[in-house]
Amino acid sequence: MSSVADELKLKREALLLDVNDAEARIKVLAADIAAIERVIRVYDPSYVPDAAKKASRRREHVQMPKRLAQMNKTEALLEILRDAGTPKTTAECTMLILERAGVSLDEAALSVFTTRVSASLNGLVKLGRVRHAGSAGRNRHA
Repeated sequence: MSSVADELKLKREALLLDVNDAEARIKVLAADIAAIERVIRVYDPSYVPDAAKKASRRREHVQMPKRLAQMNKTEALLEILRDAGTPKTTAECTMLILERAGVSLDEAALSVFTTRVSASLNGLVKLGRVRHAGSAGRNRHA
């Protein structure tokens, strides 16, 4: 019986990872839309985006420090996990990246950056370069 529960827990974790990936993708798309709207306003200053479409955005675009925006998160994560010697959570990876980059973020930017780190970790898991280690409630990556 516990085998079924274990499988369901694994499936739930996989679905949560997919949700994180989708949320990260939505944020990227929202930023792309905002950039396109800014360019449209250059060519047509009277342009006003459709309010209904704009209202469906979940959050406003959060500006990341240039150092983080240009950082290769995959390389940074692999380096951190290699150097750590023990499995780390997404939050721990995020804080180590920020520490190494010498950057501090406000709450909104930290949330967005953590989501991006999570998406990068999920990508590494799917590629088989990183694995989940730990309990179902608190995944650690190794």
